[in-house]
Amino acid sequence: MKLTTLLFTAALLLGSTAVAATPVKAAETEAVVTVQDPGDAGQLTLQSAPEFNFGTVKAVEIYNGFDKDQLTTNKDLVIVDGRPANLQGGWTLTTSLAPFSKADDAKQTLAQSTLQLTGKNTVLALDELLTSDAATPGALAYDGQRGTLTLPAAAISAHLTQAATPNASVSDGDHYVAKLTWTLTPAVAASALGN
Repeated sequence: MKLTTLLFTAALLLGSTAVAATPVKAAETEAVVTVQDPGDAGQLTLQSAPEFNFGTVKAVEIYNGFDKDQLTTNKDLVIVDGRPANLQGGWTLTTSLAPFSKADDAKQTLAQSTLQLTGKNTVLALDELLTSDAATPGALAYDGQRGTLTLPAAAISAHLTQAATPNASVSDGDHYVAKLTWTLTPAVAASALGN
């Protein structure tokens, strides 16, 4: 490239005695990336799932039931799908809700809880209605792009409906906690089943 530039400059200076520049053949190289199947580990991973804080309620709200939106969601929903393209099929994320129980006495539980989770961006859409006594958990199925798929915490909202628990033994300062279980499962493509 430098040789061509020098000849061109010389041709301008010489005027009518211009020397024709002969291009030097360009070299061709390659940049190579080899995909290696790492086995089961790390191919499809639930890297992060949100937690929800619904703030404080009065004892009478435990007895009579209440509705609340979450005050904070402190974690993104992050799924990493690093499977090679020859492993066809999407995945399913199921979420189940356990009953709210006292943090210091798991035997003391509240009546049925219903949790509506919503959130959407250009990659993921979360729309699940969970109940604490449901046999079937909520599910998010996905068969789109791969890589790191993120639904930011700021895009996720949760609405809790707590049924009345008139026989609850409630004291000032009690904390009630419900376990959310997130399970990520690869979906098997129909072609992989021989259909």
